[in-house]
Amino acid sequence: MQRRVGVLGGTFDPIHNAHLLCARQAFDALGLDGVLFLPAATPVFKKDQNVTAPDMRREMCALALEGMPEFSLCTLELEREGDTYTVDTLEQLTSANPDTTYYFIVGMDAFLTLPQWKDAKRLSKLAEFVCVTRPGFSLDVDMLNSIEAYGFRFQILEVDGYDISSTDIRRRVAQGKSIANMVPEAVCDYIAEKKLYALSQDV
Repeated sequence: MQRRVGVLGGTFDPIHNAHLLCARQAFDALGLDGVLFLPAATPVFKKDQNVTAPDMRREMCALALEGMPEFSLCTLELEREGDTYTVDTLEQLTSANPDTTYYFIVGMDAFLTLPQWKDAKRLSKLAEFVCVTRPGFSLDVDMLNSIEAYGFRFQILEVDGYDISSTDIRRRVAQGKSIANMVPEAVCDYIAEKKLYALSQDV
């Protein structure tokens, strides 16, 4: 029987409650068997930014997912040397798990750039894409048509409570403000213990 597994990629610097809520709503709405959290190693589009060390971002993800067996950490991109691309990751996943259909979960901004991703035609055949939006948001029909023209299979999923950002969390820590309601408690404790973001204004 074919399994249905979501994939939520990101820098996760840090992982926060909106990531978990998005995964939860996709898990429920699509009837998934699980969701993989896929932290990026060296994000190609963030090479000019200071990004927290991969092992620390991996540890924060692991802490955030404790006690949720339906969610698991996938470290393929952290283990791969050099630049990492979604097309290579999905190809590796589908090759290793031919009995699994993957649903790649992306935010609206990323979704609209899918035709510009590396090897978009090949990428479109490897997964169904799930664009998460805020309730009531409407997508431009011409943009959807252009994405369909590349062969992408996709669906739009409205999710609630998606107003937290990693950028805002880093800024708040740097300003000495609380992030207690924005990240899981274990992640909040880890950030404080490691003094992450406290001395940085890189937002």
